[in-house]
Amino acid sequence: MRLNGQEPLFGVNLPYFGTAYGHDLAPNAQHPGWGEECTPLLAFRTLAACRLLGFGAVRIWLCECGEGLDRDPRGRVSAAAPELLRGIELVQQGARMLGLRIYWSLLDGNSWQRDQDELTGRIFAEPASQEAFCERAVEPIAAVLDPELAFAVEIVNEPESLSSEVHPQRGLEWARIRDALARMRESVHRMLPGVPVTAGCQAVFLPGLLAGPPCVDAVDLHVYHPDGGLPDRKDLPVDIGELPLWAGECGLAERGQGSHYLLHYLYNARALPYRAAFLWKLAGDEHLLRFRPERMHAPGLYEYTPLGGEVQHFLTSAWV
Repeated sequence: MRLNGQEPLFGVNLPYFGTAYGHDLAPNAQHPGWGEECTPLLAFRTLAACRLLGFGAVRIWLCECGEGLDRDPRGRVSAAAPELLRGIELVQQGARMLGLRIYWSLLDGNSWQRDQDELTGRIFAEPASQEAFCERAVEPIAAVLDPELAFAVEIVNEPESLSSEVHPQRGLEWARIRDALARMRESVHRMLPGVPVTAGCQAVFLPGLLAGPPCVDAVDLHVYHPDGGLPDRKDLPVDIGELPLWAGECGLAERGQGSHYLLHYLYNARALPYRAAFLWKLAGDEHLLRFRPERMHAPGLYEYTPLGGEVQHFLTSAWV
């Protein structure tokens, strides 16, 4: 069934494989003791689990908390780590076999303050660090991304977490954040013409993100509504014109309140319509699957939650 003549792309957030935030696909130079945890077996089994649930896409983080970014003696990015580039190809190989598209995300704005990730902060605050990141990481990463698989490239997850609007004492002005996004967008477009560039945020922060000249190609909303509601584009705090609209994170408003209302996001994405909606997130007791790492080499690495079973039913049976 199609509403308003358009079928959204339904995806799921797979921000990192297993539990390895900041060090799944590559080592993290800021945290050398963390190691690197993603194996081909884990990657393929996880992507297969996403496809079996009925999703057509996954949203994957690459350089969160500085993962996979080598640094020079001045603390600037010197290269995208070879392990990261190999990890990207590993993921793309699995996605090709399974028929999945990928919404790639580079940096995580939240890690700057929460995890003392000074590298991400410097990339946005210092022009020289920004240029190094664009030339030595963004362009090499974009060069290996398959444009047939890439749904979009997100420069930074939740840029508001870098802003003075969220961190009045230390945050950056929105104008500086927008300038940095625009520069990085140029680098992605140079290597991947036609692939949209975004910076997903909550709706309340759209006035800051969209105040100046365009720095994104689409609006990605992160929504944590108590009943799975999504705003219509006409109800957003700024006029987004004809920019494509999707929801990169559709999640729980509060833990422990039950999670079945996450299905409402799928209904609402169809009804409005949105171009895509990505549930937050794959693994966890209140999410879709339970991760059982002790079963890596046996059946049952992922165990369905009740919500996971319902999502699979709607995406593979009820809505086919």
